[in-house]
Amino acid sequence: MRGSLESLLKALAMQGLSKPPVLLMRSATGYEEPQQFISTASSILGAELVTNWMHLLEQEDYAGADALLSIH
Repeated sequence: MRGSLESLLKALAMQGLSKPPVLLMRSATGYEEPQQFISTASSILGAELVTNWMHLLEQEDYAGADALLSIH
């Protein structure tokens, strides 16, 4: 799971998001709205990709989640 999350953060950084881990932590700790991270990721990578990535992560299909990001 950690590797898949790192892959998502890396993909966001490669698309120009400054400090994606900070945004994730701000959402996770309640400093920002809980959906802020997902909303930002969706606007950068596309809502369908992020939704599919989350679905694979919930199913513990980490290889599938990583593969989804590798084609982006």
